[in-house]
Amino acid sequence: MREYEMLKNTLIKEIENNHIELWDLHEILARYRDKGITKEEMQKLLDELCDIMPEQVDLFHDLMDFICGFCNTDLSLFKY
Repeated sequence: MREYEMLKNTLIKEIENNHIELWDLHEILARYRDKGITKEEMQKLLDELCDIMPEQVDLFHDLMDFICGFCNTDLSLFKY
């Protein structure tokens, strides 16, 4: 759960600092995926962030597309 909290804090910090480039956030998610964060944990986290930062809901939905595979297969964070 430590990695989960670290990812949550990282995303919040980056977004609050106006670092909301989609591709940079994709890379952050990929790094944490490689550290063992599961697809389900990322989905749960983004759902939580939608409640915490409702003004960024569109951004979180875009990131969710990378997690769920609703994107180009090269960009999908989890292979199916």
